[in-house]
Amino acid sequence: MSSLLWMVVMVFYYVECALALSLNSCIVLLNGKSLYNGAKKNPSAVIQLIMGLINITMRGLLLMQFTALLFPNFRIEGLFNIMLFFLPFQMYFSSWLISWLCAYYCIRIVHFTHQGFIWVRRTLSSWLPWGLILSGVGSFVLCIGNIWTVKMAPGYYNSTPPDTSNMENVPLSLAFTAICLFLGVCLPFIISSVSLLTTVVSLFRHIWNIKHQDSGFSPAQVQVHVNAIRTMILLLLLDVLFYIAVMTVNNINNTNPMSIACWIVVIVFPTLEAAIIIQSSSVLRKMVLGRLCACRTVGTES
Repeated sequence: MSSLLWMVVMVFYYVECALALSLNSCIVLLNGKSLYNGAKKNPSAVIQLIMGLINITMRGLLLMQFTALLFPNFRIEGLFNIMLFFLPFQMYFSSWLISWLCAYYCIRIVHFTHQGFIWVRRTLSSWLPWGLILSGVGSFVLCIGNIWTVKMAPGYYNSTPPDTSNMENVPLSLAFTAICLFLGVCLPFIISSVSLLTTVVSLFRHIWNIKHQDSGFSPAQVQVHVNAIRTMILLLLLDVLFYIAVMTVNNINNTNPMSIACWIVVIVFPTLEAAIIIQSSSVLRKMVLGRLCACRTVGTES
């Protein structure tokens, strides 16, 4: 890669990093303040708070990795092992957080009278904190085997750009890989998809009742459904795109344009997820827009 291209990549990387950290910090500060002030415990606030923290740590680790790529003195074997462990953990846990948020949106706004749905709503509302803990611990356990999967060649620590051509890959067993994919990727995707489908069915039911002038439903309820469905669709699409990028970048050369595009998707994931969360909350939107307006005012006065 030419020096000019490296410079462009470096500028983009650090600017995007500042944006990711700023947006996710707003999410953490607002939801943390809401919970600290003794307001009624809102599961979505807890989930969004954790999502913001995960995105901040993910972006921080990616920043450390990129800095190590630019400066050989920062390339220590321990840092690479940390990346191999914590990045997959953050990927799995992020998928589970998306699934829990979609499930919460579903049970909060959907009002089916079937006994099975009522039981699921009560169970999920009561056990959601334990579900968050279990998914976090489970994601942690699934990533332990990644520590021994890759060993870098000696040239990686001395060259600029780093030499990854002689990586020593130690593949995990097929059964363990399948378990990781199912528990860390497929199962949360199924939960998110079912939640989305249930919410869409409820939306059509509301529209049908409104058109036939049945009581108990209003256009405002339809708008709540639409906002939740939009957020769930965006989160699901981002999650799918992220995993496609991760799987693709592991199977092509690092200098390939497709590999660069996949790395960009991986890099901007925390920023895009934060943007989706912010657009779903009027309070977060006002907070971010207020800060932007304040920055513009300061810039104009100076």
